[in-house]
Amino acid sequence: MAKRPKPIALIILDGWGYREDPDDNAILAASTPEWDRLWNECPHTLIHASGATVGLPGEQMGNSEVGHLNLGSGRVVYQEFTRVNRSIRTGSFFSNHTLLRAVKQAAETDKALHVFGLLSRGGVHSHEDHIHAMIKMALDNGVSKVYLHASLDGRDTPPKSAEESIALMEEKFIEYGGGCFASVVGRNSEVGHLNLGSGRVVYQEFTRVNRSIRTGSFFSNHTLLRAVKQAAETDKALHVFGLLSRGGVHSHEDHIHAMIKMALDNGVSKVYLHASLDGRDTPPKSAEESIALMEEKFIEYGGGRFASVVGRFYSMDRDHRWPRVEAAYDLITQGKGEYQSETALEALEASYARDETDEFVKASAIVPAGEAPVVMEDGDVV
Repeated sequence: MAKRPKPIALIILDGWGYREDPDDNAILAASTPEWDRLWNECPHTLIHASGATVGLPGEQMGNSEVGHLNLGSGRVVYQEFTRVNRSIRTGSFFSNHTLLRAVKQAAETDKALHVFGLLSRGGVHSHEDHIHAMIKMALDNGVSKVYLHASLDGRDTPPKSAEESIALMEEKFIEYGGGCFASVVGRNSEVGHLNLGSGRVVYQEFTRVNRSIRTGSFFSNHTLLRAVKQAAETDKALHVFGLLSRGGVHSHEDHIHAMIKMALDNGVSKVYLHASLDGRDTPPKSAEESIALMEEKFIEYGGGRFASVVGRFYSMDRDHRWPRVEAAYDLITQGKGEYQSETALEALEASYARDETDEFVKASAIVPAGEAPVVMEDGDVV
């Protein structure tokens, strides 16, 4: 009878490393009985995961992209930016056929060359040296209009480190005899992604909503009117949930105000607000003003109330981690919160007392005295 092969598991411990020096060494200081057993009883060796051994510049720290490319390769896999670095150093970058063709076309037709990339020394995705070389190549080949659209880092570099990179770039413009900044934007900016290269102003969703509220067209929006009228005609609840924030990145609290006003003006009797709190695109403890203003709007509009509050860490988790999202989902749909308060302001104060800033406010149902938590029922409008 043939032997069944034993299974082999390749397990990657993200962020795990080996260093004998105990200073600032959390792994060595931790209780790791299973790791200790494997280390002591099983064959083992050490491999380098940074620098030239994995195709990075000499002193460059490793990262996940590098690990994924090198594991099991049996050779050094030079990273893209390392290859670009070498080509700049050897000079082959400046004779690259594809790049030369592009810059010569711009020069011969007297058109602009737009360079955009990550102006950063982080060395994970690229390096600012690459931008310098591209601009030098363009100017050396007679391009008269060279514009740099710079994305700033702050993730693979310190959060406020762009000043040195910008200053160095300005020096390079002088040294190379041309070129200038056309725009700067943070690397994570939705606005930058939409506008770069568009050749026009791309109005963001929240700007378009702002304009529609200002002109009044928001309140005659066919889709929204159909929804609120259905709630009014069937005497069902309207659940409004969104980011109660003045941050203006994803939305603005004015949009929530307008939605609630529209519902009440069209006869909806039960309007419940499930508010996500910000603290990321606004100061960490700034929700109090937004909640207080919302309470004023409820009085001004003649109805509506808070049904729940929760930090965006839970309700807007972009990586879809269900344990986080589930807390917000259960709160909004079933009224199940880790905490209950009679008002949204009381819920916020209790959260601050637990050292939770706006972004991290835990699921809190708002249940006035003598009432039950708000739950979504069949036929309700969301």
